[in-house]
Amino acid sequence: MSRKQYVETALPGSRNGNYVNIYEDRRHLSNNRQNFMSDQERMAKFQQFIRRYEINATFAAKLRGLDGYEIVFICDDSGSMNTELSDVSGPYNQSPTRWDELKQTVSIVVDLASTLDPDGVDVYFLNRQPMYNVQIHNQ
Repeated sequence: MSRKQYVETALPGSRNGNYVNIYEDRRHLSNNRQNFMSDQERMAKFQQFIRRYEINATFAAKLRGLDGYEIVFICDDSGSMNTELSDVSGPYNQSPTRWDELKQTVSIVVDLASTLDPDGVDVYFLNRQPMYNVQIHNQ
């Protein structure tokens, strides 16, 4: 079953069309194999990530179960994300916002997910254009 057929099946009651058409899915336009990481390179980066964040072997083995899946993030970029986090502040620092916290979390998780998804991860936002095939957190 193709991705488009799967999405159409997943949204049988959609009156406005399917997800692929609504969001003008353009991932297929950037399927340039030279941007993909080799399995060996992905495994080396995965091991480096596991060591960096001191992830135990049991959890690391479970994470490897995601290998080969198409990983997608959906991020809230609405105005409410500029709200300051009241529980994280210091006397000399400006309080971080929800957006700051989201950026930090996504940057870490993108680095992990890109070791599992060979063509990189796709990041969708509520109010702006998506980013496809992200392989490094600062892309």
